[in-house]
Amino acid sequence: MSPLGCSHLGLGLDYVWDMELVAFYRNRADLFPHIKGEQKPSPDAKPERLSHIAQAMLDHDYPEEAIRKIVGGNHLRVGQAVCGSRASPSR
Repeated sequence: MSPLGCSHLGLGLDYVWDMELVAFYRNRADLFPHIKGEQKPSPDAKPERLSHIAQAMLDHDYPEEAIRKIVGGNHLRVGQAVCGSRASPSR
């Protein structure tokens, strides 16, 4: 975990739509580690993988509170600080 602590970390689940960048990933697979269940290399972390990421964090003894912050709580906290209630999740 970051020396800053779990209150200052967040996942960036970005899709890569730039085909030139995707081609770079595929042509230089040696630069990217293999992730079980994913193509090598994987140019994005699909939102469907979030539960797998959280489970891996649990498997590595991350506290549940830290995981909640890292997988979205910190983004929500900052969004609410910047935008107020407009950043609250819809239910």
